[in-house]
Amino acid sequence: MLEKISNLNHLAILELIKKEKEISRADISKKVNLTPASITKITKKLIEQNILKESKMGTTSGGRPPVLLTLNNKAGYVIGINLAPGYLEGAIGTLNGELKNIKKIDLTKQVQKEEVLLNITNMIDYFIKKNQDIPLCGIGLAFHGLVDSKNGISIYAPYYGWNDFNIKKLLQMKYKTNIKVDNDVNAMAIGQKNYLTTKKNQNFILINLSAGIGASIVIDNMILNGSRSVAGEVGHIVVSENSTRRCRCGKLGCLETYISHGAMLDKAMEKNLKFKNINKMLSNKSSEVQKIVDSSAKYLGKMLGDLVNIINPEYIYLVGELVEKREDFIEKVEDEIKKSALEYSRKNLKVEKIALGSKIALLGAVTMIVDELFVKK
Repeated sequence: MLEKISNLNHLAILELIKKEKEISRADISKKVNLTPASITKITKKLIEQNILKESKMGTTSGGRPPVLLTLNNKAGYVIGINLAPGYLEGAIGTLNGELKNIKKIDLTKQVQKEEVLLNITNMIDYFIKKNQDIPLCGIGLAFHGLVDSKNGISIYAPYYGWNDFNIKKLLQMKYKTNIKVDNDVNAMAIGQKNYLTTKKNQNFILINLSAGIGASIVIDNMILNGSRSVAGEVGHIVVSENSTRRCRCGKLGCLETYISHGAMLDKAMEKNLKFKNINKMLSNKSSEVQKIVDSSAKYLGKMLGDLVNIINPEYIYLVGELVEKREDFIEKVEDEIKKSALEYSRKNLKVEKIALGSKIALLGAVTMIVDELFVKK
């Protein structure tokens, strides 16, 4: 089984190779403060340990082309799990941070905790069976709702209606491997940090627009967790003082009561527009639906403008059906940010959708494990 790497020089090389995917020894020597002889010695040892392998010949402007090194995915694999509102998704994660064999199961609010756990273990068992010849390095889980990431406890999952579910303890008893659990939006931020391989000091806000509204805040490349690991609950910021819309948290006028999937479907119902799901609604191009979308952009943009004044991020990343189905949504959000954020706070700010969409949570779940193997802490 692949063991955690502790040698700092080995870690420096592995971290670089993980970021670059494929790289020559000569290019490693340009980016890592080690002599070419040391790099040759270390990479030879890592190849003998089956952690690295020579992949293909690189390009050159003259002379002998270099041999490129890459992580050997047969050295181990990771299982990534994402429990989201309404569905369970899983994938095999390679040591290079790639997703394979993505599998999805639809769930309902009525499903019991025991049934959710059974679905999770069945999915894990399925992936283990498909990879019997490769060592399992760990299981990363992204969970909807409030999560105590340190202890691996699902504190509160509003869609499923459970509290204090110690998923880490249960899975470790069964699988005897490294288990990491985090909130789904934090997992998305971890995945996005991994996806943005060229940025060192990242400052961004990631907003997940779904059945609930959650945020992950990254400052100088570190996720802001808060004292109880529940930072980022922006869905419960009050955006309308005179609102009659009651949130599941008990307050009136929370952002979630205006832009969550359920809230948008309720607004459509008030206009006598009946849609079976949010995708059907957002695919509709009527003026009444457009008004609901525009209103959602207004509330979100106003809240984000306040956050921009406080945090001063480089990027705001949005993920969810709203940004996938409505091409004008981000532009309208940006317009609202300009109205409430100071000019210097929003200077050079970019608002973008996540390239991988909701799959970014699976990538984050995988990265939680891989980073412990190959990234210096």
